[in-house]
Amino acid sequence: MRGRATLAFAAVLFAACGNDHGPSRVVSSLSLTVYTTEWEPQRRRIMVLGEAGTIDVGTETLEGCFFEAPCPVSVDVRVSSSNSDVVSLDRQTVHTPATVSLRAHAAGTTTITAKVGNLTKSERVDVVEAPLPLDDVQITLVTNWNDLPAQYDESGSLAWVSLPVGQAGALSIFALRDGTGVIGVPLTVTSSMSSIAVATSGCRPPSMDPDCGVYSDGWVVGVAPGDVQVMVTQRNVTRHFTAHVEP
Repeated sequence: MRGRATLAFAAVLFAACGNDHGPSRVVSSLSLTVYTTEWEPQRRRIMVLGEAGTIDVGTETLEGCFFEAPCPVSVDVRVSSSNSDVVSLDRQTVHTPATVSLRAHAAGTTTITAKVGNLTKSERVDVVEAPLPLDDVQITLVTNWNDLPAQYDESGSLAWVSLPVGQAGALSIFALRDGTGVIGVPLTVTSSMSSIAVATSGCRPPSMDPDCGVYSDGWVVGVAPGDVQVMVTQRNVTRHFTAHVEP
């Protein structure tokens, strides 16, 4: 009896989550997320010729939810590229939730669209022949990690920071192009003298954080008293700041 009750409960739950054979329910929301290696939030996604990307498509309903509304519902959704010569999709109809592959073929602009009923979501994708240069890189301290003494230049980027031996300072590093932030550009963070201060990107040095328990764009860690130059490079832009390490 217990096994039958469990199976019955599972059947009800499956129906509530969007069983294709259950009654049709109205889709209340549609989501479309485009994933590429680089993007400018609220503006565009960027791909280089030959690159691959993906899109995730999801749908929700307010009707017949077993727990809280809205809840996921499985339906057929049309997906398209306004210029398939620029970016092509491996499918045009998907059953949500779904992931669709993208491929960049030629330089230009296209719009990726998902549509179901009267709901439509779109995102712009630009394909470029080579990675686009940046205008600037801004560096700031993550003060909620460690509020270290610091000075900033006229542009608002970190110019000098002081930290004790054995202490780590977390860095927020922000790439800029045409006044817009750019996400996904690879970066390097290096120190002119690692015997005084170690500089890393992503994780703190393994000796301090072997499991990378805390992530940040960059780190500077005091090793011995002295001054060093820390260099942050993203694509065509390199920024420097001074790290002063105290005993």
